[in-house]
Amino acid sequence: MGILKEDEIKELTSKEAILRRFRNDMEKASTDDEVLGLYDYEVDQEKLRLAMIDEIEKRSYNEGHDNGYKSGHDSGYSQGLEKGRLEIAKNLLKTGMDIEKISEVTSLSIEEIKSIK
Repeated sequence: MGILKEDEIKELTSKEAILRRFRNDMEKASTDDEVLGLYDYEVDQEKLRLAMIDEIEKRSYNEGHDNGYKSGHDSGYSQGLEKGRLEIAKNLLKTGMDIEKISEVTSLSIEEIKSIK
């Protein structure tokens, strides 16, 4: 092929010519088993990537949920124990029990027991 003339260059670079070449290339690619195989491979890889992302999101959610539940449970349990000890100390004070003995029984500090009064 020799040097192209100006009208040949215009023809090759016109929108219609570009679209025509693109359409021809796509038609060839759509019947090429190697190209179709590569396309199928890329589609499968994208599906796998999306499935992995979904699994990571589920695991992260479950881990966060479990950690939050455990943290809330532990916190509530501790608060309940503390409230129970204070209630026992309050009742023992009403009976006239000695503050030092109440501290020994409830594991509360003497200051904590005095603040109940």
